[in-house]
Amino acid sequence: MIEAAIKDSAVTIENFKEKARALNTTESKTFVKGKITMTDTIKTLESRFDLNKAVRAIAEGKALTGAEAEYSQEEARKAAARGRAQRSNSVFIPASALRASQNMESLKPVVGEEIRHDCFVDMIMERSILGKLGVRTINATGPVSLPSLTSSNLENFGFVAEGQSAGEGTIKFAAQPMTLKTFNGIVPVTRQAAITLPNIGAIVGEHMLKHSAIALEKAILSNAANPNARDGLTKILTDAGKVKQIDWTYAEFLKLVAELTDKGFNESDLAFATRGVVKAELAAQLKAANVPGFLVEGDKLVNRPIYGSGVVAQDTMLFGDFSSLAIADFGSLELDCDDTTGRAAGNLYFRVWADLDWTVMDHSALTVVQKKGE
Repeated sequence: MIEAAIKDSAVTIENFKEKARALNTTESKTFVKGKITMTDTIKTLESRFDLNKAVRAIAEGKALTGAEAEYSQEEARKAAARGRAQRSNSVFIPASALRASQNMESLKPVVGEEIRHDCFVDMIMERSILGKLGVRTINATGPVSLPSLTSSNLENFGFVAEGQSAGEGTIKFAAQPMTLKTFNGIVPVTRQAAITLPNIGAIVGEHMLKHSAIALEKAILSNAANPNARDGLTKILTDAGKVKQIDWTYAEFLKLVAELTDKGFNESDLAFATRGVVKAELAAQLKAANVPGFLVEGDKLVNRPIYGSGVVAQDTMLFGDFSSLAIADFGSLELDCDDTTGRAAGNLYFRVWADLDWTVMDHSALTVVQKKGE
């Protein structure tokens, strides 16, 4: 078009400029439209993904079609870029598909707009004590290294006289590499149910979210040395010497809170985690002589939230600012169907695969609290 205008002697300079501007504007709009369409397409695929169709397809060994095929192919490409090949007879799924409802509008009151709807860990947080404690989640695309604060000194901050040297800090950081550790869960279903139940996707998704939340709580909060994954938080803190033995009295718990607030932590960010039975015992224990009320009232201990979980060791608490505990989700949630193991009984095994890791970013923020004398 521009070349023809140059050869045309009847085209004036002003005419040429107008034609060039119009052409440039059209091309720019087309480019921008392409970018918007690509972004909208990914979001649309997530919202249109039907777990019922995906489950039935891999149960019957059929090829995926529509949004399910397009989304899975895109996630398989991302996984391959990280060096992970797709498993046989599997499909990559958005974590939001594990919900009973496939309507993305229903997610808005529960999940904020700033949270990625295809993050498996964010889905689990909603059902777990980990979410209530305020554990931090990170959506990563590959191995990352986070700065971990191992020690600090509040006295480094203050005023100095003119010409006086500023104090030398003792803040220490250590790199905390977070790598892909494979999390796996299995839901057994009869072949007939997988093919005929209209809401099979909802059933599989509900079981996977429920049991994944329990399994991750146990792995992350316990005192265990987890095979094939990082140690539990209680063990990490114990090995780092972050253990305090106290009498479980109103005065001692008040001191715990005061010690962390004196270090600069906000009281509103602090919480307790312990076994449900321990929480119940504290709810029946009087604060002190001549002090009205019980240690735990309204799910709070010394005015800080206390949550119960069966994975915490007996007569032990975890206390502090749990946002210093970070869980990484590396994306590409995968669902496969094993039609071989249970073939004789007519069963199928649906397996979910996710790449996760966790670490403590500030060791001074959390403490293992044990009952003295136990």
